[in-house]
Amino acid sequence: MNEGAQPAGRPVSITSAPGSGNSASGLAASTPAAAPPPPPGGQSRAHRLARLFSSNTTGLILLIAASSAVFSLLGTGYLGSFNLFSLSQQVAVDAVVGFSQLVMLAMARMNLAVTSIGAGVVMLSGTLMAHDGVPAVAALLAGLLAGAAVGWLMGWIEVHSRLSSFIVTLAFMSIYAGVMLAVTHGTEITTLPSSVGNFATAAIVVPQLSILLVVAAAAGVVLAVIYKLTPAGWKMLSVGENERAARLSGIQVSRIVIFGYVLSGVLAAVAGLMTMSLDASAIPSIGSTWLLTSFIGPVLGGAALSGGQVSVSGAFLGIVFYDSISSGLIVLHVSTYYLGLAQGVVLLGALMLDQLRRRVRLREQAQRSSLAAAEGGR
Repeated sequence: MNEGAQPAGRPVSITSAPGSGNSASGLAASTPAAAPPPPPGGQSRAHRLARLFSSNTTGLILLIAASSAVFSLLGTGYLGSFNLFSLSQQVAVDAVVGFSQLVMLAMARMNLAVTSIGAGVVMLSGTLMAHDGVPAVAALLAGLLAGAAVGWLMGWIEVHSRLSSFIVTLAFMSIYAGVMLAVTHGTEITTLPSSVGNFATAAIVVPQLSILLVVAAAAGVVLAVIYKLTPAGWKMLSVGENERAARLSGIQVSRIVIFGYVLSGVLAAVAGLMTMSLDASAIPSIGSTWLLTSFIGPVLGGAALSGGQVSVSGAFLGIVFYDSISSGLIVLHVSTYYLGLAQGVVLLGALMLDQLRRRVRLREQAQRSSLAAAEGGR
């Protein structure tokens, strides 16, 4: 499922990737009598394999099934209730972290401050509950509002300074972390209400699935609805596909960009609060491993780094695959020193897969242009 597909009837229709539209149209103009593309049966084995793994859902399901089979055969306890429950908890948190980055990638941007936002929100909510006596629900809502506020600030800075998202979010990653550490002195808060810690330990439907998956699923559904059914969704995708064309089409790019930052900040806050429940404490180092994880899921799931294309379900499956690899290595008693190596390898593979998908997409666009030109010349 590609939640980034643009439905018919939208006022903006951008079908070519940035920098590729001229080449496709030029091909159509220079070869009006070009032969139609070869039928699927005539495609090479490599091309069919590329198409299989460029269809994210199918490829990721196969990879998840294969990795699970290998780890269950080589290790003991991989499919046990305890390991599956722990895996479901980690998948839920990492999925929301990935969704936070997915929003930015849709607009051809990135948010390097997801780690600092999560940690800052956790310390704010933890302080309100433990030191100020604020009820848990109110403290959690305050954390979500804080995530939205810091996201808005980064978006406002980018829009008005015209700096890249990389520079803005890199700077604010340090700013938010510095403010949080200065205020809290890096002190861990362990005196949280019992309801906060008990939430993450609850199961849903079966004992192997954490209730945190419900939170992740709700976040995914909201994103899918935004991208498929709302003007804000297709406007974000249009900005990511071709910002100049979106601006010329009447889209208020500044507002859309700031909205994306706010949404990304809220999702990072949700992930932080989920982690706080999982740890039953507010720890300043929460989110320290999120940055690479935030890119792995979306890119494996089909999000284009160049913007304009996202898949919420694909991002979730990408996280399931990555976390299943990490869990399997732990079950096999592989040294933790190699987990970082595995993370880097998976990220590199995800980036290579993104390039493969782009080549397949550009090739199909050229074939469609050739076919349209051939039919028009008859």
